[in-house]
This record gives sequence, C-alpha cells and structure tokens, in this order.
Amino acid sequence: MTTALIRRVRADEWEALRDVRLRALAEAPHAFSTTLAEAEARADGEWRDAAARGAAGDRWVTFVAEASGRLVGMASGHYPDERHRTLDDPAIPQLMQMWVAPEARRSGVGRALVGAVSRWLAQRGSAVVRLGVNAADAGAVAFYASLGFHDTGRRESIDGRFVAMEMEAPAAD
Repeated sequence: MTTALIRRVRADEWEALRDVRLRALAEAPHAFSTTLAEAEARADGEWRDAAARGAAGDRWVTFVAEASGRLVGMASGHYPDERHRTLDDPAIPQLMQMWVAPEARRSGVGRALVGAVSRWLAQRGSAVVRLGVNAADAGAVAFYASLGFHDTGRRESIDGRFVAMEMEAPAAD
C-alpha cells in the first residue's frame, strides 16, 4: 500500500533532508533526543555532512520516503560511535531518526523505512537492530512491536525530557 518511493538519500539533497528533519522535530518533539532548537542551530556544513554520510557511508545510512516530489519520511541506521550510541551495547547497530509525515502515515511508509534500514544492517552482517523510543509514546511503541521489536528492559532519561525505552528486533535480510 506504500505510495511513496523508499530510497537512500542523495548527498546533494542536504536541504531537503534538513527540511524533513526539522519538520519531524517540530511535529514530534517528544520523539527525538535532538531538539528543534539544536537542529536549527546547525550550520549548513553539518547538514551537508549528514546527507553525504547517509548517502554513501558504510557505518551510517539514511533512507527517505518521497511522494509527489517531496520527502515525507526518513529513517537512519548506524553503527554506534561516541555521539550516536545505543543505550547499552555500542556494538549493536541502531535505528534512529525515524519519522513519517502525518499525511503519509498508515500507508506503509513507516514499515517500509524500518525495513529498508533493517535490510541494510543485515546485509552488513548485523543479526539485530536496536532503537530508543519514548516509553510514554504508546503509538510508537505499538508500531515497533508490530514490526517484531521487543522491550529489552533498558531505559535512559533523555535530558530529563522523556525516558527512552530500548527495543530490539532481528535484522531482516
């Protein structure tokens, strides 16, 4: 039922990536560890780097959902480093920055984005993928559970704004 094209972000579309990320942070501030103010303060070079890393990196990927010529969703996957890590085990890759625009929800876009990231990780040898989700966001928790993610029992306070629940699922190949 997905009407959007799911594809890897291109390095030259850093402005579109920035715009969809800012829209995500404005629409769902409770869902991300980065705040809208932090993201808005980033220099253009940081957005260029993010698009380049998501487009061609071997430790980081960003998939986007495109419909009618504009981005309506995104999801990234990566192998943790000092800045981006899972709650407990830094060797396990993580799904992050997952968001679908309200007008594209319940159309299979979210499922397709998570699947694209999971397959990318599996193709690189990962057996599992982890994510952090706002423990109070019942809709997001239920969405990930419907995709086979389960609660690992780990929790982390995100700057006192919310508690992240760690979830894990087998990486799909």
